[in-house]
Amino acid sequence: MKKEVIEDIIQKIEETQQFKKIYKNIVPIWTDVKQFPACAVMYESEEKERDNITNSKAYYVGKIGIFVFNKQSKTSYEDILSDLIEEIYSVIENIRWTKYKIIDATVSQMKRDGGIVHPYAIANIIVEIRYIKSI
Repeated sequence: MKKEVIEDIIQKIEETQQFKKIYKNIVPIWTDVKQFPACAVMYESEEKERDNITNSKAYYVGKIGIFVFNKQSKTSYEDILSDLIEEIYSVIENIRWTKYKIIDATVSQMKRDGGIVHPYAIANIIVEIRYIKSI
């Protein structure tokens, strides 16, 4: 399921035609990104939660990191991330998560660099998914 979720997210991001390069399950060092705007989608972690040892089902919480990279001219100081971040939010909100038996999927966190690595701009969007699985 993890692989399919990542592939579905990437497909939906590709359909936006906003990104020139999309990395799958790897996050490159920002200086190695050569085509902008770019993004990386990675299934970062997963935790299992059980309410009862005898229960045959468990709750899983997965975290998907989506990194957005962009670059501008060295003399420009424009907001080159907000529209791309909103595009990612829209993609996540419009995926049919029920086909993966996911009971909840939401953007749980977003951080951006604020120009620290100018002329590059980087954002990290965390998508949290919850699903139930028989064990």
